[in-house]
Amino acid sequence: MKEEMNNLIKNETKLFQWIDPDFENWNVDEGIKAKKQKLATKIPDKDFTFKDVFKEEDAISQEEVIDYVKEHKKEIEKFSHLFLLKNSKGEFFVASVLVLSVGELRVDVYRLGFSGVWGAGRRRRVVVPQLALEPFDLSQIKITIEGKNYGLVEEEI
Repeated sequence: MKEEMNNLIKNETKLFQWIDPDFENWNVDEGIKAKKQKLATKIPDKDFTFKDVFKEEDAISQEEVIDYVKEHKKEIEKFSHLFLLKNSKGEFFVASVLVLSVGELRVDVYRLGFSGVWGAGRRRRVVVPQLALEPFDLSQIKITIEGKNYGLVEEEI
């Protein structure tokens, strides 16, 4: 018997006043396991399709979407936010969260391949995992000034 995931968008009727029925119709409710990773927003500066702004590795769990929406509700009331989801069958979807009226949120779902073009002028936020920066060894940086080599850790090399 398959374990039912508790934190699914379709069950968040207190958070979302309107939930797209395609979450159920397209089996989007089979979400992937949460990684509890930091998320970042980017703002496209030109018109885009979903495939222009999302890569497969940008998929997050529905639980992460729910947590993000709860923590950033004030920002979502100003600008709609887009999230990439993946179900257990490997299909990709985009959840769009926007405000219906003050304090009321709506969530729609689209297939990643949806060919509609989204206007950059609407300032939608695209939410993706924040990339962890690799540790950087400053001793490896060398600068040449007037023929002399300098490192950031030692004065002259």
